[in-house]
Amino acid sequence: MADEAALKLQRRTAKGKLTRTQNAVQFLLKGKRPSSEVKDSFIECKQAFEDVCKKHEDYTSVIVQDEEFEKQEKWIDECQQAFLELKIQVNDYCHDTVDLKGSDRAESAEEVSPLNPVREEAAPLVQEEVPEPEHLPIAEQSEVRSAQFSKLKMEKPKMPKFSGDVRDYHVFKSDFMHAMGTGYSKRDAISVLRACLHGKPAEMVRGIGSDFEAAWEYLDSVYGDPRFIADAIINDLNKFKVLKDGEDSRFCELVHLIRRSFNTLKEIGRPQDMDNSQMLALIERKLNGDDKKVWFRYLEMENKQATLAMLIDWLTIEMKSRMRATAPVRCDSNKSGYAVHYAGNGNTEAVKPFHKCWICETSTHWVDECKKLAAMSYSQRMEKIKDNHACFCCLKKAGKSHRMANCKRRKQCTEMINGKQCTYFHHPLLHKPQESVTGSVGITLNESAKAILPIVQTKMVGPKGREYTGNVLFDSGAEISLVRLSVAENLNLKGRNVDVTITKLGGEQEQIQTKRFQLQIKSLETDRLYQIQAIGLPTISEEIEEIQEGIDLQRLKLEHSDVKRGSGPLDLLIGVDLGQMHSGEMRQSGNLVARHSPLGWVVFGSCQGQSTYQKSVLHVKVSEPINMTDFWSTESMGVQSQNCQCEPTKFSKLGQEEGKIISESCRKVGKQWLVPYPWCKDPHLLPDNKVQVERTLQTTEKRLLKNPVYAEAYNNQIREMVDRKFAKRLSKEEQENYSGPVHYISHHAVLRPEKKSTPVRIVFNASASFQGHCLNDYWMKGPDLLNNLLGVLLRFRQYEMAACGDISKMYHRVLIPEIDQHVHRFLWRDLDIERPPDVYIKTVLTFGDKPAPAMAQTALLKTAEEGAAKYPEAAQMLKYNTYMDDICISTPSATEMTEVTNGIDKVLAEGGFSVKGWLSNCPLSVTLTEDKEALKPLLTNATAEKILGVVWNHENDTLSYKVCLGQDMAEPETQSEISKPEKFTKRKIMSKVARIFDPIGFASALVVRAKIGLQKLWQQGLDWDTELPEEDQSACNQLFKEMEHLNNVRKADFMSYETTHPVLLPQKHQVSLLITRHYHSMGHSGVACTAAKVRKKYWIIGVQRLAKSIKYKCVTCRKMDHKVETQRMANLPKERMAPYTPPFYYTSCDYFGPMTVKVGRNKTTKHYGVVFTCLNTRAVHLDLAVDCSSMEFLQVLRRFFAMRGQPAYILSDNGSQFVGAQKELQLMLKGWNQQELQEFCAGRGTEWKFTTPAAPHQNGCAESLVKSCKIALKRAIGDQVLTPMELYTCLQDIGNLVNQRPIGRVPTDPDDGHYLCPNDMLLGRASREVPQGPFRETRNPKHRVEFVQKIVNSFWQRWTRDVLPLLVPRRKWDANRRNVCVNDIVMLVDSSAVRGKWTVGRVVEVYPGNDGKVRNVKVKTMSAEYRRPIGKIAVIYPVEGYED
Repeated sequence: MADEAALKLQRRTAKGKLTRTQNAVQFLLKGKRPSSEVKDSFIECKQAFEDVCKKHEDYTSVIVQDEEFEKQEKWIDECQQAFLELKIQVNDYCHDTVDLKGSDRAESAEEVSPLNPVREEAAPLVQEEVPEPEHLPIAEQSEVRSAQFSKLKMEKPKMPKFSGDVRDYHVFKSDFMHAMGTGYSKRDAISVLRACLHGKPAEMVRGIGSDFEAAWEYLDSVYGDPRFIADAIINDLNKFKVLKDGEDSRFCELVHLIRRSFNTLKEIGRPQDMDNSQMLALIERKLNGDDKKVWFRYLEMENKQATLAMLIDWLTIEMKSRMRATAPVRCDSNKSGYAVHYAGNGNTEAVKPFHKCWICETSTHWVDECKKLAAMSYSQRMEKIKDNHACFCCLKKAGKSHRMANCKRRKQCTEMINGKQCTYFHHPLLHKPQESVTGSVGITLNESAKAILPIVQTKMVGPKGREYTGNVLFDSGAEISLVRLSVAENLNLKGRNVDVTITKLGGEQEQIQTKRFQLQIKSLETDRLYQIQAIGLPTISEEIEEIQEGIDLQRLKLEHSDVKRGSGPLDLLIGVDLGQMHSGEMRQSGNLVARHSPLGWVVFGSCQGQSTYQKSVLHVKVSEPINMTDFWSTESMGVQSQNCQCEPTKFSKLGQEEGKIISESCRKVGKQWLVPYPWCKDPHLLPDNKVQVERTLQTTEKRLLKNPVYAEAYNNQIREMVDRKFAKRLSKEEQENYSGPVHYISHHAVLRPEKKSTPVRIVFNASASFQGHCLNDYWMKGPDLLNNLLGVLLRFRQYEMAACGDISKMYHRVLIPEIDQHVHRFLWRDLDIERPPDVYIKTVLTFGDKPAPAMAQTALLKTAEEGAAKYPEAAQMLKYNTYMDDICISTPSATEMTEVTNGIDKVLAEGGFSVKGWLSNCPLSVTLTEDKEALKPLLTNATAEKILGVVWNHENDTLSYKVCLGQDMAEPETQSEISKPEKFTKRKIMSKVARIFDPIGFASALVVRAKIGLQKLWQQGLDWDTELPEEDQSACNQLFKEMEHLNNVRKADFMSYETTHPVLLPQKHQVSLLITRHYHSMGHSGVACTAAKVRKKYWIIGVQRLAKSIKYKCVTCRKMDHKVETQRMANLPKERMAPYTPPFYYTSCDYFGPMTVKVGRNKTTKHYGVVFTCLNTRAVHLDLAVDCSSMEFLQVLRRFFAMRGQPAYILSDNGSQFVGAQKELQLMLKGWNQQELQEFCAGRGTEWKFTTPAAPHQNGCAESLVKSCKIALKRAIGDQVLTPMELYTCLQDIGNLVNQRPIGRVPTDPDDGHYLCPNDMLLGRASREVPQGPFRETRNPKHRVEFVQKIVNSFWQRWTRDVLPLLVPRRKWDANRRNVCVNDIVMLVDSSAVRGKWTVGRVVEVYPGNDGKVRNVKVKTMSAEYRRPIGKIAVIYPVEGYED
């Protein structure tokens, strides 16, 4: 006891000191003293509080009695509450107060705030050094002096707030936990949590006390249920009104809502609630008519089924296109500048739009991210900034309230000068570089200068703590990190498979399969671990050397022991994907730099020393998954259903705009078209990539010189380009005199040994990337103007006579302007590697450029349009019967064929095009026909040169295949290789299958087998170059041998005579009906499939409508569809519209539960809730039932009568307890006399009505309130088990809360008063709270009656105004349907039965409503009779039958 008294005395002394320090802080706050004094005093107060806590712990450790311990804990809680309140006051005061005496000094980051608690070891406040005005430029001295007395502190991040919106709960919880960290006790955390909650959430945690986990558990139970969040989000989408024409701003709001909603659902793990067909249809209904058409066209062009991801991508693209402020940059041959066009609404008022970048006048990036500004020199930047009066700190436009002195982004320049940070307060882009001496410099190779790479020795940690010490290279030019595979093996790392492409010096590429590993690294100086991801490679670089003793590290103020750098192989390369690893203190001395990275000191730069070394330059790129869409696309030609296109265009809005730009820029030069490239970026931003192209040229030359035949063919093709003026060699004077944008494109050889005439083809690569710039990214793509391939093929044999021809060098017939020529420069030197290469330019379109197909097709279409007046049929053929450069036409006679081909030749000649040769199955007197081959490859796929297409023999008019599926085209070196069986891999199988181009489907029986086999190989997870198992090898051999027999297949004609000349029949004829019904009965397929089957032999006019009618009347299809019946919603019953009736005069009731209750120490049972609701006032009465028996419900009913009075009408569903209660009442009433009957029924009888079985919507009033009561009960008691009386009390409380809900229109005007709720009638006020006076005192009871009557009259007046209008409109089921009739054959909907096994029955009785509409029926089946609503039956054959 003596120890306990001494410890309590010590605590009292510490508490006295705490009180004195708290009073001192309050005194300083009231006196509005400087914040530095307040914080110093608060630090003393905090130390005193910590001393009290320590003394309290010592004292309570000797207390034995639980009651005394609880008492002392409440005492320390009060002390802590007072301290936290003072802490918040100090924090707010320090944020709001500006210390004028020390405003030019930045305060330390360790401030007293709820987010940054004061620690005992906290360092003193550090003041930031600001350069004196004398050391600044004269122009900035006055600004700095004025800023020193007007500098305001930036507001620190505030704690998140939560007011009860379930959509924000998960983000609030994540932000709160992140902000709190681990530096707070649970008592502190619960106090901060209460301060962050508002409204209902704050009330919920008010009585929890200091239990932090219980508070979150309670909040999670109410707001954390993902179902509630999903319901709220889906409700937001439902409430969004349908878009109207021209509502671009609301379109953007819809896109934001959809993206935000989907992201929220993904965070809570329920993306499927939105990623489904029902929600997809809901979102589509929100679009207006024009947007729906664009969306459906987009789906048709993509040839894919609609998904939510596709819809979100399309919505985002549409939103961006509508938000664009400028049109793309265009150039004109007569102008050197670029015109910028703004998209507007037709208003001619000069309203200058806001742009994030005022230099480019665009909002795609900010000024400090502008590439134009970054490309300028220092003097040009300064001149640009000054001329436009921009702020030197943030580079935005300055103004009256925004300048350098008060800019929120004002901070010291981060650039380094001689190892020290720049002392000026300007943007780093405005940092003046060190002056350099300008003059002529002779370039020599100084072998005495040795480069030192930034390498440090560190520890790499794998699973189970296994460590490895190795060398790490910091490479700021690498986009990914690399690790040596042997190191990964030593650490037992388990990675994920990934394909990488290694591009070596000169552009040579090699693809390998490796893994992506996760590992930890730590410095040799500290034990802090860093988690990284790296790609595994066998070797990263050659072995490195240690730092020589001759390197002077003293000038960097370092010792050799400070730099941990070893020798040997390079084990790890850290790229810019781990940017934090490249940070740290910098020191510089000449060309030598030291940086204190998180892994230790690294030294890099150049120093003096003799060395001879050679390094490899690699570029590693992670391969993206291969897109096989084009490979499988031919399977859906003519089979996949497509939406109807009601407009003549198939292009998206963006495609139309790009097509218009290309079309309007075309102009004629002589007899050729000149088409400028559609630029979407300024070509002046393209870098000079000549160095990269020179390296690629060296690689191409090296490869060609290995085979003299290929080399000569390649050189001859370039000479031919120059001779035909498709390319031009530039002289040095032409190169120097040209001042426009310049860019080079590389070229390489594609070997085609199977082509004897052209074994090598030149390919120009406009997709190569250099310094982040790709030429193809600077152009629009343009619309897809190609005709449908299947349609071209079918029209090719529409008539008896057919002909085909190629447009000779179609791309090379289209000219381009000078500015586009110079961004198509390329290098060549006739394979003379000893001399510098010559510079050439392309003067025509280049195959491989992104917009080239659209540009070439535009020129061809314009040529057809010009010739349409003179040769209309030929122009029509060019417009619809061409596919790229192939022309496929058919005519009824040979004479017409001659006229058409001659017309096409003349039309093409006017546009600079020509046909290389016509082939026909009839004699042609065509003067331009040159090709006399009998076999012509028809429409060979342009994307794969080795794929053989359909072959047409025009002499005997047959179609056939030319298939060569033997071993690869490369000649075998030895005889043993010839006889050796080929080993198949996934890559080889893909190559062989792709050689068969079969768009018509003649070979589908074989090709589909091969593609199914490929899909199985994909499922096995085999790599591209892994040999197949033996059983698969033999199967592939057998399949490809069968495929080679396709060479013997001949097809005399595309279609049979019946197909080309079908029987023409009218729609409204019995024969047409019987034919269509016959084809429909063969599988009961859809409308489109039935129509297609009919048109194989018969052409019935309007066959689509006929097939649709037959499918609608088909009993088998109706049984399979299970479409239930609907009817127009009935009028509101009179019981729901009876004002001025007492509460619960018309009542509806229902059961809910069960709920587990505690009836003993270790015993529980189940009770049920009973809800009674007034059909007019919507008031609720809740009671508790012990079980579901009829007698128990009678007890509940008697209690209800006693409290609320006997109703005139009770509505309930067909629950067994309700039906039993009615029977029991009838039996009881039969034995009662008149007086007892009057006492029980209060002078009038009670009508009891039951709803139709399986029709819960007919008792919707009670069902909806059951849901509300269950939700409230769940929130109130959670998973707790209560006693029956506790549960009954809780139900009464919940009933009162539900009766406080608004039942009508929520007032939006202050003059409307408060909302109307059921308690207004039951209690005379909205809630159960004690009403506030003053009240009128009177002894006259008449006044009291009048007062009550006024309350009742006021309620019903407001009910008529606010509630009744909401009951009248029909929100669904508003269309009149056919009434179900007696003897209709129907199927009963049974949720427990299999969908195809629903019971068939016959309607024996119908129950029309007051409006004559049938909504309930009685159905007789083989076993019984059932009453059902029409929503639970499907009519499969009406009694009146169908008229044929």
